[in-house]
Amino acid sequence: MDLEYKGDYQLKLEKLKKLSLEPKAAFNKIFCPSCATEVPATNLNINDKIAKCGACNVVFSFQETVNNLFTNPSKVKQEIIRPEGIDLFYFKEELDITIQQPYSGLEFLMAFCGLLFGFLFTMIAIKKGGSFPPMAAIFFWLMTAYPIYSWSRHAKNKIYININERLLNIEWRPKKGTKDQSYNLQDIDQLYIRKNANSGLFDVQMIVNGIEGQKHIRLIPSLDNLSKARYLEQEIEKHLGIIDREVLEEIKA
Repeated sequence: MDLEYKGDYQLKLEKLKKLSLEPKAAFNKIFCPSCATEVPATNLNINDKIAKCGACNVVFSFQETVNNLFTNPSKVKQEIIRPEGIDLFYFKEELDITIQQPYSGLEFLMAFCGLLFGFLFTMIAIKKGGSFPPMAAIFFWLMTAYPIYSWSRHAKNKIYININERLLNIEWRPKKGTKDQSYNLQDIDQLYIRKNANSGLFDVQMIVNGIEGQKHIRLIPSLDNLSKARYLEQEIEKHLGIIDREVLEEIKA
């Protein structure tokens, strides 16, 4: 009898070892947030993610439930450690982020054109026997002064992001032709990273809900390091309580 029991136990043990440990697909029911009544499928608008409770007639969105269904529980997103060049400061409910400004492509273009045309007009003046470069040459030589000065002070050029209880504010100092921007937190839907095919640099993009629909805004452009971009996305979404999800336009790496 003992041998028979032992054999049956071993058979069950072997069957348990063969069971798949992979997580099963997630299925969610929709419940009314007002009265907790289960909402039938006939009261769900799948396209607009809007439901109506048959018990208390409350209309509500179940977008977050749908988003959770698309989140793969078996795929754990790697936590990014703070890279060099980014400073974070928390005070009460606010978050301040300081980033070093990326080098501007416009400044490189200005320096290149200034050097090229300044040299060209100077050589023309020398060949014509002039003792002093013409005004055109002086203008282009001076045009190279600004980017050179800016590069010499690059360590002091910062981007400041402040997130308070109502707004996300972003400022460039010096501005370099950029305007200060503010966005309502309730309108921010998602952040993602996009790679610029021409420069190979990384942009932090933000999806903002508006009256006319969603807008994709380039929050921070031209980061030379993917870890910096991922870290900024991670920390801003974490602070705002945004569940990260895939966006069609984002880089998959």
